[in-house]
Amino acid sequence: MISIIIREVCLAHNEILKDLVKMPTTAEGWLNIEEGFRAKFPHCFGALDYKHVVIECPTHNGTKYFNYKKTFSIVLLALVDSKYKFVFADIENQGRKSDGGVFNNCLLWKRIIRNEIDFPPPFPLPGSNINIPYVFPLSQKNHEVGSPKRLFNQNLSRSRSLL
Repeated sequence: MISIIIREVCLAHNEILKDLVKMPTTAEGWLNIEEGFRAKFPHCFGALDYKHVVIECPTHNGTKYFNYKKTFSIVLLALVDSKYKFVFADIENQGRKSDGGVFNNCLLWKRIIRNEIDFPPPFPLPGSNINIPYVFPLSQKNHEVGSPKRLFNQNLSRSRSLL
């Protein structure tokens, strides 16, 4: 019963908020998001992360929702700007999907690969003349403490921790 209620609430929430949770439709809109991250993580288009929302085992579909933490869940995938405002949210993935599976199944990724998003062209980072594409920070684990990769990823993680 609770699992049904959670899904219904999430879908209703999505319907109500669809006019408030909007991705930019222009390159300028994406650059406005990047501006909020620029001081600590230039070229960042938002903090992208997912969270498992624990539910009761759904009737007749339990294995689809059983995740690596040995609970049943649905996955909330969200992109927020530097002011914690949701830019994108997806609540349609079952808990058993891998990180990559969750992202590869979301509308954001589908629109990216179909070239349907008006991203600005690559642009040099501060102090450089090499054009670099903009990014959505994703987690990287298991780098040596103090290594350049580890320090970079700590800053990367801080930019993701808004969500």
